[in-house]
Amino acid sequence: MTTISNQQITIKTIKTVLIVDDEPHNLDVLNNCLRESGFKVLVATDGEQALKRVSHVRPDLILMDLMLPGIDGFETCRRLKTMEAAKDVPIIFITADTNMTDKVKGLKMGAADYITKPFQPPEVVARINSHLRLQRLQDELKSKNAQLKREITERRQAEEKHKQAKEAAEAANRTKSEFLANMSHEIRTPMNAILGFAEILEGKIRDKQHRQYLAMIRSGGRSLMTLINDILDLSKIEAGKLKIEYEPVSPVSVFKEIAGVFSQKIKEKSLKFSLQTDFNMPEYLLLDEVRLRQILLNLVGNAVKFTESGSVKIEVLTLAHKETPDRVDFIFAVKDTGIGIAEEQRKTIFDAFEQQSGQDHATYGGTGLGLAITKRLAEMMGGVISVSGEKGKGSTFTVTLKNVRKAEAADAPGKEMSISADSATIENFDKAAILIADDIMNNRTLLKDYLKDYGFDFIEAENGLEACNLARRRRPNLILMDIKMPVMDGREAVQKIKSSSETGDIPIVAVTAAAMKVDEKEINSLCDGYLRKPVRKEELVAELARFLKHSVRKSVSGHSDLSQSEVKSEPPPYKPDAETIKKIPRLIQISETEFMARWEEISDVPVMEEVRQFAVDLNRIGLEYGFSPFAEYGERLAGCVEIYDIEGMKRKIEEFPALIKQTKSVDSSS
Repeated sequence: MTTISNQQITIKTIKTVLIVDDEPHNLDVLNNCLRESGFKVLVATDGEQALKRVSHVRPDLILMDLMLPGIDGFETCRRLKTMEAAKDVPIIFITADTNMTDKVKGLKMGAADYITKPFQPPEVVARINSHLRLQRLQDELKSKNAQLKREITERRQAEEKHKQAKEAAEAANRTKSEFLANMSHEIRTPMNAILGFAEILEGKIRDKQHRQYLAMIRSGGRSLMTLINDILDLSKIEAGKLKIEYEPVSPVSVFKEIAGVFSQKIKEKSLKFSLQTDFNMPEYLLLDEVRLRQILLNLVGNAVKFTESGSVKIEVLTLAHKETPDRVDFIFAVKDTGIGIAEEQRKTIFDAFEQQSGQDHATYGGTGLGLAITKRLAEMMGGVISVSGEKGKGSTFTVTLKNVRKAEAADAPGKEMSISADSATIENFDKAAILIADDIMNNRTLLKDYLKDYGFDFIEAENGLEACNLARRRRPNLILMDIKMPVMDGREAVQKIKSSSETGDIPIVAVTAAAMKVDEKEINSLCDGYLRKPVRKEELVAELARFLKHSVRKSVSGHSDLSQSEVKSEPPPYKPDAETIKKIPRLIQISETEFMARWEEISDVPVMEEVRQFAVDLNRIGLEYGFSPFAEYGERLAGCVEIYDIEGMKRKIEEFPALIKQTKSVDSSS
């Protein structure tokens, strides 16, 4: 049995040639030689017959005599070229006429070639094959051009779809940002009343159980505000409003500070902690120290939180660049032996609001925003973050910052902050009228309650239009203006008031919950001051002091311009006035029952938000009781938290017992 492979089978397409000639001899010769050469032959003896033949069967090539009965070869050629079926078919004229003019005329008509009689059959076959090859190549070129045109069209359509999808995504992102802005405003507005009136009640309620209830309300409110702030931080990053600010940073110092923050919690859990740094790592790198700390607080905080036994380890190394010796790749990894992350969840763990499935929220808490913010911060600094590990066997989060520039020690900024030891608390304001413009009565009531002890005259407006009219008629000394109001919003009202010669000089302080829609830069371009809801009493009073005449009570607490590192743990002597001395026993009671317990918590595990709130509350109590050491201490501690100064924050926390001791000594001496 003989097997024939596919390679041995050749399928040859038979080409059809139409011969148009009225001379029988020519027809016989051409017919025979073409059939012998494997062509299929059609015959026509005049132009009309040729046109009919082509209308029924499309030939691959036409051999045509010029001198035909009826319509000649030129006219037949012209008509053939107007037919859809024949316009691309090569036509070769066969003629005994050697007149150059006729040849040019024929070529202009669309003929492909001329064969002069008497012809030789091999020449005719060679010419036909040559033109058929040329036609095949032309057909292939047309086919490829058509294919390319289709691909271009498809690509353009794909690009248009991509453009439409991008525009839809951008529109969705704008909608999301608008939603977050509105959500922020709608939540901050009632939270302004909840936290504000809770702050007022705290100074009035004496029943211990009622104070516990009040503390729970404030704690829940602060937790909600933390969530809102995380959402807004993430939105600012996505909107490109958060800027990276580079400065020379000592990475080793930062890592050691972060380790110190969690040392107590690590000790409580009996975890093993280690910090392994690269021997060749530059002493200083050009980084954003605040954002680096933020990333580390997130990663190390998660590692400690999700590890009940075993270890937490930080590994740091740098990879030098041969081409650019002043740059390195800065890599650090946080490893733990905690609960780990399943492989299928590693792709989504960095998405906003994502937490591990099965994670006990009651045990671990969290909003699912920490890693999303961390990922975006790393990307903004030209880096990437990745995660590895196994479920139940721990995790490793690795951050790689590319092309980090080395820095010199001489360029590094000092850690010391200039602080004033001669701070002052506001004792009273000169008589003044304040216009409060807010469509929500609770907000107006809260501001009036905050300021009721200062003797102000209050004027109230429920919308921007009322505010404009009252500003013109009553000429207040200052305006507290909400931004989002009906009838006329705060922006338009501010513009009208500022553009009027009668009211243009009145200071306007914006008091708004629209923290995303209107950033401070935009607010400051409209107004003279800015307060974000929920507003605290000390913030409001301090802002009013910028514009209204007031008297102050100065405290004598040492020399001014001390650096933070020079502040001693034992505060200098302080002599309060008689009115303040009467309040000190109550201040000591609050300190020992509420603040000491909170101090013990933040000393063990200094969660940044809790430390910040501790500082803010101390500052508020200090201002409320006229006891400047508390107010100053809270202000300085809050300043450390604001710039992620871990070492400074720890030093200030350690000073709190000495502050209580100083307070008691003042009480006993009086």
